[in-house]
Amino acid sequence: MKPDNTRGKAKFYISAFLALAAADGVLTYIATPDLSNEGNPLVTVFGAGWLVLIVAGVIGFALYTAAVYYVFVRYKRAVIQCDGFTQYISMLFFNRPDKFIQTLYKMPKKKSPAFSFMIANTCFAFALSFILARTVAVAEWILYLSARLYLYMYAHYFRNKLPFQRFDVWVFIASFLASSAYWYYREYKINRLALINGSSV
Repeated sequence: MKPDNTRGKAKFYISAFLALAAADGVLTYIATPDLSNEGNPLVTVFGAGWLVLIVAGVIGFALYTAAVYYVFVRYKRAVIQCDGFTQYISMLFFNRPDKFIQTLYKMPKKKSPAFSFMIANTCFAFALSFILARTVAVAEWILYLSARLYLYMYAHYFRNKLPFQRFDVWVFIASFLASSAYWYYREYKINRLALINGSSV
C-alpha cells in the first residue's frame, strides 16, 4: 500500500518542471535572445546555441520524468522489523541490526532492498532539488528584467563572488544534500507507521 497520493505527486513534479522550464526559456529569450548573458555551461563553455539548449532540455525532461516515475510510482518499499532509526538502516542495508556504521562506507548488494532505496533516494533528491534550483533561475531572470535595477546589481555582484557564479547551482547542491538526508528520515517514519498498523507499504 502506498502511504499517500504518489501518482498525484508525480504529476505535480512533472507539471512544475514543464512550467518552470517554459518560464525559464521564455525569460531567457526576452532577456538575452543572443544568449550573451546565459549562464548555462553549454553556452559559456561549449558555445552552444538555442537548438542545443532545446535538445538538452528535452533530454533533461526525459531523465527527470524517469526519476519522478521511479520514486513515486515504481519504487516498492520493504517493511523492516526494527526498534529504531539506526537499526532500520542497518537491517535495510545488511539484514543485521548491528551494521549501521558500515552503511556509511559500504555499498549494499544490488538485489537488496537498500539498493532500490538508494536509487529512489537519488531520484527524490534530484526531483526536488531541480525544481528549487529552476525556481531560483526564473526568479533571477525576473529580477534581471524588473525595474529594480539596484536589487539586480547587488545580486549580480554577489553572484560573481560565488564559485560557478550561479545561485541555482548552489541551491541545487544544498537542497540535494538536505533532500537526501530527509529521505532517510521520511522512509523510516513510513516504515514505523507500517509496523504499527501491521500493513505493507
